[in-house]
Amino acid sequence: MDTKITAEQRRAIIENDKSYDGQFFYAVKTTKIFCRPSCKSRVPNFDNVTIFKKAEDALQAGYRPCKRCKSGGSSLPDEEWVTQAENYIRENYATSLTLNELAEACHGSPYHLHRVFKRWTGITPLAYLQQIRLEKAKDCLIETDLSVKEIAHLIGITNPTRFTTLFKEKNQQTPRQFRKAYREKVSAMKHNQEETIYYGKLEHNGWSFYLAATDNGLCYVGSQNKEIDEIEAWADKKRADSELVHDEGKINCYKEQLISYLDGERKEFDLAMDLKGTAFQESVWEALQHIPYGETVSYMNIAEKIEKPKAVRAVGAAIGANPVMILVPCHRVIAKDGKLTGFRGGIPMKESLLELERR
Repeated sequence: MDTKITAEQRRAIIENDKSYDGQFFYAVKTTKIFCRPSCKSRVPNFDNVTIFKKAEDALQAGYRPCKRCKSGGSSLPDEEWVTQAENYIRENYATSLTLNELAEACHGSPYHLHRVFKRWTGITPLAYLQQIRLEKAKDCLIETDLSVKEIAHLIGITNPTRFTTLFKEKNQQTPRQFRKAYREKVSAMKHNQEETIYYGKLEHNGWSFYLAATDNGLCYVGSQNKEIDEIEAWADKKRADSELVHDEGKINCYKEQLISYLDGERKEFDLAMDLKGTAFQESVWEALQHIPYGETVSYMNIAEKIEKPKAVRAVGAAIGANPVMILVPCHRVIAKDGKLTGFRGGIPMKESLLELERR
């Protein structure tokens, strides 16, 4: 149960009085972290402090243990600590955030945070901050008519010239050039004929999922037992200029080979696919197609295959975005410890596909 802070507890926190450890924990609403009274982190704004008698109560209330004082009873895992830092950056990118301030907010030393963050993500905390700022700048350039100077201040970069330089280094265009090119592209798309996506349903021996294809090839394999709205949501997001048309005849050739695979009679496909993603996503999807039937690899294996060994998280995201399951066999990617992890079609579907290939 949480309580208001007393004068005695306030003094214990200010003086880092170790004798009060175990008597209470204090949680800071702005950082969502809870600490022991003896924690050496910066003295908080007591208007944002809540007191808990037990660590379990703070955890149940949604607070995270402090990395510095190990208020949860053990050290916070590095991966969770990095996620905590990422969340703080995303929430505070518009401020003049420094590495020291970030480390203080996450209750660790700047050097240790820098080293651990880079080991897990492949980039430094400040590089991640810059990445978030430039992504937000793109959103502003696309969605608003704000000036370059206004956008620079909005994302936490006080010098517009510096902002333009950073943006051009990242995107090979100045902010003004990017906005102009984007608007010209949107205008051109409006004049182009809509792409047609045909869809149909495969139902065979307990299997039931939708398929979608364009005139260029199979573009989507749905999840087991999901309704057509799964494809509709994907098309709205990824193929916004397309028209969905129900046409089983256009899908039959894809059904035939997939049914043969599901019956254990086929190990490879010779079907055309219409895959559209970023250059990075397409490199991951290409690597997935080289995993042999009946074998599994880890996310790290794929990252190494595309020569991006530090981009394991990004590889996982690209695998999760794979629109053509089975033909692009993302079900063959498992955790390093052998566990079955995230799969767009759901873990039961992943288990069934792997079991099918083990027969």
